[in-house]
Amino acid sequence: MSNDLASVNFIDRRTGPTPMSIKLDAMAEDVSEMKSAMKQLAASINRLTLVEERVAHTNTAVERAFANAEKLQARVAVLEQSQVTSKQTSEWVGKAMWAAAAAAAVFVAKKAGLV
Repeated sequence: MSNDLASVNFIDRRTGPTPMSIKLDAMAEDVSEMKSAMKQLAASINRLTLVEERVAHTNTAVERAFANAEKLQARVAVLEQSQVTSKQTSEWVGKAMWAAAAAAAVFVAKKAGLV
């Protein structure tokens, strides 16, 4: 047995490739394809991890937005309630002003002798 490359690869120089060398070559090709597939799988997992992180950040931002919206909704409710009170007070002040103007007009009319 010699130490040349043909004996290492199970190739007989006289007859060509042996069934064993064909099987080994096929297996080497399969291993190479598996390595390539594993690299693609690793890249896909890395991209999936990035997408998952972005989704987590987005979910956190959405939760903060909803919390702020709830706070704003509570503030608007308080302002709407105070607006009703303010409108009512404004109406009362307006009526009081008209009453005071009418009373002043009656007073002036009495002093002028019209009534």
